[in-house]
Amino acid sequence: MNLVLIISMALFSVLFSSEYDDVKINIYDLHYISIGKISNQYFRSQSMTKYFIINKQQETENTEKWYTSWSIGTSLTDNICHEIYSEDICVQSSTNKTTIEILGFYWHIKPKALGGFVISGIGDEGKLARTSLTLSALSFIQYIDKFGSGLYYRIDAGYAESIINSDVYNELKNGFGILIGVGYSFDYTHTRLLLGLNYTISSIESREYSYTNFMISGLF
Repeated sequence: MNLVLIISMALFSVLFSSEYDDVKINIYDLHYISIGKISNQYFRSQSMTKYFIINKQQETENTEKWYTSWSIGTSLTDNICHEIYSEDICVQSSTNKTTIEILGFYWHIKPKALGGFVISGIGDEGKLARTSLTLSALSFIQYIDKFGSGLYYRIDAGYAESIINSDVYNELKNGFGILIGVGYSFDYTHTRLLLGLNYTISSIESREYSYTNFMISGLF
């Protein structure tokens, strides 16, 4: 009887100690696993926070509250006077290839995008008359990778005019026009130099006119 009791207590002790060790091992494993998960989540969250902070700093560096843009360039379109007016008015008209964009003002609507207003156009100046096509439009500029640097595209839409001025004849017609442009921008901290190719099409009194300008712009 005593022998049976001793053997039973020994078996109970072995079984109990084994289960207890397993429990201890499981508790320790769960403890270390939990600490590992918490640590990984912490460091991961810290890394993500640093990533977003760095990206936000990169997005906002070298940016301003508002911008102004002025441009000068050359037209790749031949004599526009012949497209707008009759041959007798345009006789001896020689195309003035110099083009400008004025009164450009922009604000950020996204970290890499600007919205604003600008006046663009093309003109002829001949011996008989001065003719021009202008577009006074809302303007949108979107940078592809980084604001102020690299490739960008531009879309303008607004009020279009054709104007002729001469000693004996003056005329103004109006309509609607759209400009689509692409280009490359160089970032010099608070000044950006843009090289762009702009195509404009205008619908003025049931007629359509189009021209292409190569422009060098300053955005600051």
